[in-house]
Amino acid sequence: MDNKPAKSGNGKLHKKHPCVKCNAACCRYIAIEIPEPKDISDFELVKWYLDHEKVTVYIDEDMDWFAHVEVQCKHIGKQNECRIYEKRSQICREYGVHECERYDPDSLNFAEFSSTNEFELFFSQNYNIKNGKCKKKKSGSY
Repeated sequence: MDNKPAKSGNGKLHKKHPCVKCNAACCRYIAIEIPEPKDISDFELVKWYLDHEKVTVYIDEDMDWFAHVEVQCKHIGKQNECRIYEKRSQICREYGVHECERYDPDSLNFAEFSSTNEFELFFSQNYNIKNGKCKKKKSGSY
């Protein structure tokens, strides 16, 4: 399936299109790639992200780290439609059901943290901090 939603003549999505039941989930957050913590400053930055409401941090299946912020796009209409569909940004044009975590449940994250406690526990099990540097543990590490 391509990235352009299948629309009927009235501009609405066809009933069978996977985005119909979704509630525009992909338009209700942003995910920003962040570096894997390499030093104490990076470690503290991840904790700072997690001290904020509506922010989680996750490691995706490719082992890339992201800060996930729940924030709604200002162009979502009352019916969850994009009010600027023909002029939407390039990232929205490239995003399709092949990218959607709701459409592809096999696309699971390796780890997710919604609190500093969760992050610190994961980190203590998988990393050592020595002389201000973070290093993955050799055994028991992911």
